[in-house]
Amino acid sequence: MSRPLRIEHPGTLYHITARGNSGQLIFFDEDDKDIFLSILLSVLRRYSWRCYAFCLMGNHYHLVIETTKANLSRGMRQLNGTYAQRFNKKAKRYGHLFQGRFKAYIIEEDRYMLAVLRYVVLNPVRAGLCAHPQEYRYSSYLKTAGPANNNDPVDTAYVLRRFGATNKIAVNKYRRFILEGIGEESVFNELKAGIFLGSDTFVGNHTVNLKDEKLQEIPQRQRPDPKPGLGSLVKNEKDKTGIITAYLDWDYSLTQIADYLNVHYSTISRIVKKYELDAKMRKCKT
Repeated sequence: MSRPLRIEHPGTLYHITARGNSGQLIFFDEDDKDIFLSILLSVLRRYSWRCYAFCLMGNHYHLVIETTKANLSRGMRQLNGTYAQRFNKKAKRYGHLFQGRFKAYIIEEDRYMLAVLRYVVLNPVRAGLCAHPQEYRYSSYLKTAGPANNNDPVDTAYVLRRFGATNKIAVNKYRRFILEGIGEESVFNELKAGIFLGSDTFVGNHTVNLKDEKLQEIPQRQRPDPKPGLGSLVKNEKDKTGIITAYLDWDYSLTQIADYLNVHYSTISRIVKKYELDAKMRKCKT
């Protein structure tokens, strides 16, 4: 089975989750969770991400983030890679910490954002770790419902603005909204095409028809490891198919491709933007 593409655009809202390899713990204690949050904070700053919710469980974690640039994969490599190194060194262990690639679900903000935020902070309640989300320290519930500080990774102000004009009113409504979700079915039962939470129009605006461009996803088991060099993917600056493949399929950055071809960054950027625009136009006509 082919693995899904990472759809990366500026201003995209994601629900991210990653699990321990073979279900193993990725957090042994509170110190591990504090380390992860400190790395997360540095990644948010470095890659200009906004975090609206998180929850750290024993063998997995959840994040709700918005990327201001098309850099999700690069940021996640930094987050999971740095944490895995710190975890393995502290635990004196070797090998993979995380099970495969992280999962990223694309969220239609106006329709599903609040439901996803609620789903994330209620994870400990569903798992039977506590009866009320305020009893669990390592989720964004306490940080959103209580006083924030400069070391919080969560953009609480953005979240609370959706609940009221004043902080007191917003916090009270936020708390009620979260509690009303206890016992409800998972919002992810409404997932479409495996990665989207949104209307049909929202899904259509984000779906790229790779078959038309002859860029169908190669099954993961058939991919060479490590990933191929740019020389085997891109012939020259006129090789638009190769450029798109390197960028979308293999997570090469626009800068890396431009440097390899010895052209200006804007040249590669225009090719990618035109491809994405053409794909969207084709989708609108179907």
